Amino acid sequence: MDNQDTLTVESITSEDGLGTGIKHGDIIVRLVNATLRNDDTLTDARQAVIDTFGMDGLIDIAGVIGTFTMQTRIADATGLPFDHQFEMGTRVLRQRLGADDFQSAQNTSTGGIGRALLSKVLEPIVPTFLKMMSSKEDTKTPR
Repeated sequence: MDNQDTLTVESITSEDGLGTGIKHGDIIVRLVNATLRNDDTLTDARQAVIDTFGMDGLIDIAGVIGTFTMQTRIADATGLPFDHQFEMGTRVLRQRLGADDFQSAQNTSTGGIGRALLSKVLEPIVPTFLKMMSSKEDTKTPR
């Protein structure tokens, strides 16, 4: 089955990269995982990317991996927490992705039972709200 046919949110943090909706996503995810683990599969993963995307593709993908890794390390180093609204609105998504297992997640207070219940109420409307916020950002003029 082509991984383009089975897009899932969980595929972002999967080991196999299937379900990303990205052509050759499995090869990209393999490189991401090997890079983050820094294990003996890294050489083979790099070669698979070169064979599929060429050296320029490897450089581009490595740049994206490095940028995301840097952003996570900045969040970890500064103890940057989510604000309460963002934490509530993304709770279910973070659980599905396993993001609450990341080191930086310990910097965010998840509150008590009240916030947990409110996050369940907000869950169905969050995607619409985020789309609305995104479209408002797109229309702002740069300063």
